[in-house]
Amino acid sequence: MIIIPLLGPKGITMKNIFLFHFFLHINLSKVILMNSLRKVVKKWLERKQ
Repeated sequence: MIIIPLLGPKGITMKNIFLFHFFLHINLSKVILMNSLRKVVKKWLERKQ
């Protein structure tokens, strides 16, 4: 895994794990949100034409 070196010499602490999962979760929801928004906009534009 590539994550471990980024966490520093202390290794994996609970805080680091929590922050990483939190960050990952936010990014995933952003991607899902953007995808659904794009679909809605596409449908709306097709309807307008």
